[in-house]
Amino acid sequence: MIKLNGKELEQRFNQLLECDTFTCTSEEFDLFMNYGLLLKSGKSFVTRNNTKVNVQVIQQKVHTMSINLSGLISNCIEMCKVVDTNKIFCMSAKTLSKYEKQGLIIEKNNIKYYRLYNNELWAVYLI
Repeated sequence: MIKLNGKELEQRFNQLLECDTFTCTSEEFDLFMNYGLLLKSGKSFVTRNNTKVNVQVIQQKVHTMSINLSGLISNCIEMCKVVDTNKIFCMSAKTLSKYEKQGLIIEKNNIKYYRLYNNELWAVYLI
C-alpha cells in the first residue's frame, strides 16, 4: 500500500502529468481518483482543470522468491580466498559463453575473470 500525504500525492500526480501518457499503478490510480485529482468524464479521464488525460494503469506484479543464498555467499567468500580480487561476478554458463564471444572474459591461472570496467576484473562464479 502506498503511503503518501496530500502534498506528496499531488507532486506525484504532477510528475506523471508531464509525460504524454499518464502511466500509474492501480494503487496510484485509486488514490488519484479518491482525492479528486483525476476525474472520470464519459469514457476518458480529466484533471480538475478539465485537461484530458490519456491514462494507462499498470498492474503491480508481486513475485515471491524462495531462494536460499547462504550457500552461494559462502562459496563466493571461499573463492575470494583463492583469487586475487574480492570481486565475484555470478553468471550462468550461457552468459559466460556470450561474454566470451564478446571478448569480455579473461583467463588467468585457470580462473576466468569478467572485465566489467576498463581496469577492473571480477572473478567468474558459475551458478
